[in-house]
Amino acid sequence: MRVRLTGKTRKGKTRIGTHGALWNVDLRAAEALSPRPTKMLIRSLTGTACRWVHPTNDPDFTVTFLEDR
Repeated sequence: MRVRLTGKTRKGKTRIGTHGALWNVDLRAAEALSPRPTKMLIRSLTGTACRWVHPTNDPDFTVTFLEDR
C-alpha cells in the first residue's frame, strides 16, 4: 500500500523534499503493535528513510492513501 504525503509544516515539507512524496506503508510493523496502533510506519520508496505518521491527524503531514495497482 502506498501513501502520498503533503507537508503541513516546514519539517514535513523538508522531509518530502529530501525523500519524495510517495511512501510505502510497512504493514508488518503495524501488526506487531498491540492492541491497536494509532500510527503507521511508512518507508520511502528507496527504503533509506522511515517514519511513524498518524493517518488522519499528523502534525507534519496530510496523508492520502493511494489505490493499489
